[in-house]
Amino acid sequence: MKSEAQFEFLKSLLSTGKHNKIYRFLLSALGSTPYIGGVFGGISALWSESEQEKQNAIYESIFKITDHGNLNFSINFENEINDTFVLQYYGNKEVKINFIIESNHKIQVSLIEPLPDIIAFTFFNLK
Repeated sequence: MKSEAQFEFLKSLLSTGKHNKIYRFLLSALGSTPYIGGVFGGISALWSESEQEKQNAIYESIFKITDHGNLNFSINFENEINDTFVLQYYGNKEVKINFIIESNHKIQVSLIEPLPDIIAFTFFNLK
C-alpha cells in the first residue's frame, strides 16, 4: 500500500465507531515500531485527544460551574433534576464542607480550608 492509501485506510477505520478501542490499541502498539512508530503513536494520541474534546463538550452542555469566591461555588445543571440523587465528594486529602445547598437546577458548595489538591464530585441517580 502506498502511504496515501494507508492514511485513507486508517482514516476510514477511525471514523467508524464499532471497534474504536481495538483500533486505538493497535495504533498504540504500532507506535513502538522503529522508524514509522512515531506516526502511529501520533495518530493514536490525536485520536484520543479528539475523543476527549467530544466528552468535554458533552459535559459542558450538561452543567456549568460558577465560582462565587471565598471557597464557594455552584454546579449549575442545564436541565432540571426531578429525580432523587446522591452527591458524593472526595479528595486526595480530607475535604471539609461548610455547607451544601441542593435544588433542582444547582448544587451550591462552600468549602473550609485547608483544601486538598483535587476534589471530585460524583452524582448517583437513585432510580
